[in-house]
Amino acid sequence: MAAMVISADLLVTHFDYTLWATSALLKAAADLTPEELERDLKASYISLLGTLRHIYFADRIWLARFEAYDAGTTARLTLADASETPTLEELTRVWPGVIEGFKQRIRDYGDQGVLEAFSFTNLAGKHFTMPRYQAMLHVVNHGTLHRGQVMMMIRQMGHVPPSTDLLYYYVPR
Repeated sequence: MAAMVISADLLVTHFDYTLWATSALLKAAADLTPEELERDLKASYISLLGTLRHIYFADRIWLARFEAYDAGTTARLTLADASETPTLEELTRVWPGVIEGFKQRIRDYGDQGVLEAFSFTNLAGKHFTMPRYQAMLHVVNHGTLHRGQVMMMIRQMGHVPPSTDLLYYYVPR
């Protein structure tokens, strides 16, 4: 794979988009009933709320990996503690801070720092090293994938989801 040059500002823009799209889905989810939020839709993470929790937990794990690497330690996290089931209201309150944490790290790294190597161990115990920007773009892409699933679930329940395409972030309607 050829080396890529990406600016810290562009990465921050992608996390701004992530915050915008996540906030739009959380707001749409707030209009659903508790039964709709928890309904088993036979999806990867069972329900709409389960899928939102998955994205949040993954975001939190990735941020912890960056924090641990920068501190010279190892992040020891699981996707979610068995007893941890944040409500939609809790996700709405705490998730933006996690996304802001990525943006602050990117600003701290600067253009050169986002190109530097980053090492981590995944949840299966496999070790990886890649440029920071690649791991950051993975976080953005992972969220986009699962937000699309949440939008499908909203449609399956007969509601209209918000438009969260990157195009609509760049060119508001």
